[in-house]
Amino acid sequence: MTPGFWIGRLGQVRMRFGCAGARNTSPPSGSYRHRPLSCPPSSGGLRAVNPFQSLSEYEQFVYTLLQQYPFVLRSTLTVARRSRGIAMLTGELHFAQGYRLLVSELLTWDSGPVLIQRYGYEVWSANEKLYWYDPQPHPDDPSLASTHPHHKHTPPDTTVPEAKRSGIKHHRTPAPGLRFDGPNLPLLIDEILGQLAVDDENA
Repeated sequence: MTPGFWIGRLGQVRMRFGCAGARNTSPPSGSYRHRPLSCPPSSGGLRAVNPFQSLSEYEQFVYTLLQQYPFVLRSTLTVARRSRGIAMLTGELHFAQGYRLLVSELLTWDSGPVLIQRYGYEVWSANEKLYWYDPQPHPDDPSLASTHPHHKHTPPDTTVPEAKRSGIKHHRTPAPGLRFDGPNLPLLIDEILGQLAVDDENA
């Protein structure tokens, strides 16, 4: 099957359901802000269905990301089968201005859709780690309950002494849109492209 098939298939899923149940009518252009195949983060509305019913389908999606997202400059993502029904997705996506997305996913499938059992996503700018996502449960933190166990580690507000002392490792926020039963890469790519758009506007 051609890359266009997978681009069209994922686009149809998003057009029908979307991350918030809304149709995306943005026209394609050279701007970072126009990404007709991508979904913005959302904590409400309808959830997109899982379009990948086998590992081979997910592999095709991963290996055609550069066609789907022209602003991704380079990909080293690789899907490696570890044993029957288990695989690992690892590697990096490279963007303009030195942004990088480091990806690690433990994947399983058993005569059904591909599921993400465990993941780690890190966003870097050159040699600086900006933020990361992980699903390590923190049931005692009520601020994360809305997206439990998915959450994001971000730099704390350094003007607040207690937050400054905690550091990025202990500064967690909810992560709307991340899931185990569908692809997270579109949301993560969108987030970086959004930052690139902001950087361009501030340049």
